[in-house]
Amino acid sequence: MFNNGRNTIGVLISQVNSEFQDALSIGIMTRAKELNYNVAFFTNFGGYGQNNYDKGEFKIADLPCYEDLDGIIIVPETYAVRGLEDRIREHIAKRCTCPVVSVRRKSDEYYSVLIDDNSVIEELIRHFIVDHGFTRLNFLAGPKGYPDSEIRLDSYIRILKEYNIPIEEDRIYYGDFWKNEAYRAMDHWLSSDLPLPQAIICANDYMAITACKALMRRGYSVPADIAISGCDDVLDAAEFHPSITTARMPLHAMGAEAVDKIHKHLMGIEQEKAAYMKTVAVIRESCGCPMDSTNERIERKRYYMNLTEALQHAIARNAYMSGDLTGLTKLDDIYDRLRFYVYENVGFTDFYMCLRPDWQNYNENEEDETAGCYNAIPGYEMLMEIGLKNRVDNNRIAFPARELIPSEFVDDKPMFYFFAMLHHQDKSFGYIAISFDEIKTYMPTFQAWLINVSNALENIRIHNELNRLVYKLEDMYIRDEMTGLYNRRGMEILGKKYLKQSVEKKSRMMIFVA
Repeated sequence: MFNNGRNTIGVLISQVNSEFQDALSIGIMTRAKELNYNVAFFTNFGGYGQNNYDKGEFKIADLPCYEDLDGIIIVPETYAVRGLEDRIREHIAKRCTCPVVSVRRKSDEYYSVLIDDNSVIEELIRHFIVDHGFTRLNFLAGPKGYPDSEIRLDSYIRILKEYNIPIEEDRIYYGDFWKNEAYRAMDHWLSSDLPLPQAIICANDYMAITACKALMRRGYSVPADIAISGCDDVLDAAEFHPSITTARMPLHAMGAEAVDKIHKHLMGIEQEKAAYMKTVAVIRESCGCPMDSTNERIERKRYYMNLTEALQHAIARNAYMSGDLTGLTKLDDIYDRLRFYVYENVGFTDFYMCLRPDWQNYNENEEDETAGCYNAIPGYEMLMEIGLKNRVDNNRIAFPARELIPSEFVDDKPMFYFFAMLHHQDKSFGYIAISFDEIKTYMPTFQAWLINVSNALENIRIHNELNRLVYKLEDMYIRDEMTGLYNRRGMEILGKKYLKQSVEKKSRMMIFVA
């Protein structure tokens, strides 16, 4: 893949512009650049329960030419579309001979890069017991049966036993790694017959933040009345007041380790099947300790200001883009407008919009299940309808589907590309390929950007289909159904036209009427 003499790693990851995925992807690219590897990211976005939209996003699993990859990194915990992981694993089993690394989920078939879940919250619990002297510790777990949740709960039970603190079942509540259950947990504990907890250990930061809000709404002070800790160190954890004591995942290091596992395999270097990464305790205000990192707060504030400004600009730009593309009925018009929006995104160096030759009518002759699997069809070609290389416009090109981008645009350096599907609901049109001028991931509102482009293509498809149907109806109106010859209406409508042409060209004309 890419054909520039370098090995290529394929990364299958969803929601790549989310916080965890962004940091992990940057770690992958940074290490790949050091080792002289190409990286192709295949990403998609969840439809939040919109089944037809998810069907279109699902086809990202079929896009890579798995046979041409020299290594694969999968991140199953990010897959929001039902069945996506199974589809990816099916392709890997049938078509791959390269090493595969699973991040954050242990796999018997593949290498794994994992968090040492046994120690994720261990340091935080010890901090509450040893440094603060707490003995009434409640635990807000994730969903029951969820591996990460159960391991963290086991750590809580193990450490309490180590310090001879009784395990009280009513101090344990299963949450959902999100917000709603955290509110219910606070209601449950505040109405319990047990004495109020001195501290609540939450299995992730989102539940910790929600627990703080729930307690404060009910008149309790955090950490004066009840201390709180979270896990994962999401961006909101530092900005929330009080800032959340948490455990930080070494995301950059995990991305680098995934690349190293592939590199060692290809080099024939012996290694363990799984690598376990340690988290770092980040002590902040919610446990009762003073916030001693002014630099961190300043950096976070600067980050949020920049993010807010970027989001405001992106939302306005996408809204204008949606209106600008609505109503266009010709491909050339869309291309002209789309080039403008590509140029406006100063981070893009390369942008390719690649469509199926039959994108306007594939449903008439192809099953949905194979609509995204272009490289599985021998000799199948894609059309690069828009191609910007180093922000220079290029002509329309047909190229083999398995190459993903035309060979004319291959660089003699490590190449990093992001691929995402273009589709309207479950109708697949093709995909886009993007490269940036630095190591980074998508702009924050890229999903909306993709939807705008896909909707514009759907408008074109519908417009052309309506024109085709109108032409067909008009043709049916002037032709005899049995023979296909013009009927009397056809002679009345077209007779003068053909007579005029005959006179102008001084040609003979004969009319048969039955």
